Amino acid sequence: MGYRVHQINKQTGVTYVYEAVSVWDKEKKQSRNKQVCIGKVDPNTGDFIPSKRLAPQQAAVRDPAVTASAVITGSTLGFL
Repeated sequence: MGYRVHQINKQTGVTYVYEAVSVWDKEKKQSRNKQVCIGKVDPNTGDFIPSKRLAPQQAAVRDPAVTASAVITGSTLGFL
């Protein structure tokens, strides 16, 4: 399970968004974080701007404003 990290560059004032995953290091017996930059935050509007290296499908999935929903149709209750 991953989580998001917001880091601010003090020199430029840009806020970058990273997707981080905790991983267990067996040799050192400590947890480590793997981070991937997925975009940045627009300073004026606060909107998420996906990174250019991401495919359009990945950018849509990682956008926090996008939500997914599922609708179950059919006679699924008749088999219970």
